[in-house]
Amino acid sequence: DMLSKTLYHEDEALDVTKKAVELLVLLLQSNGEVVSSDEIKNRLWAAGKNASDGSLRVYVTQLKKYFSDHIVNVRGIGYRWIA
Repeated sequence: DMLSKTLYHEDEALDVTKKAVELLVLLLQSNGEVVSSDEIKNRLWAAGKNASDGSLRVYVTQLKKYFSDHIVNVRGIGYRWIA
């Protein structure tokens, strides 16, 4: 549900934050291309906010709980979604 930024699977809401949903949308929109960690942080956090690699990993971990076969870490660069 994009309006409430909630993910559902078989009519059950998944336990992820709104920021994790935004990350998922960004990865899906990348069409399988690698999205750099810097680009993710720039797009998901407001200008002037210090988003750390650790905070990004928190959201990736939330998503990998449900989509581990689809989210790939490209070491030293960022993440990508594979179908």
